[in-house]
Amino acid sequence: MGIFYFPLNIIYHLIGVETDQYLYVVCVALLLIFYLIYNNKLQFRGFYTKGSKKLPHKVTWTIAFVASFLLLTPIIVKLLG
Repeated sequence: MGIFYFPLNIIYHLIGVETDQYLYVVCVALLLIFYLIYNNKLQFRGFYTKGSKKLPHKVTWTIAFVASFLLLTPIIVKLLG
């Protein structure tokens, strides 16, 4: 997770957003993204794929929207505050 958090942290610092306050928000967003990637792609590449199902489209889009909103939350708070 640190591998993916580091580039986001650099982007936030370039924008001027301090991510120390929003560490948990960004980590939850990354966990949601990893959950989507695993449930829709990675679980079908293993040696045991019996019983594997993709998430429904509505659930996938809802989780993607929430993760995107959580990633944008520090920027929105910076602009409003």
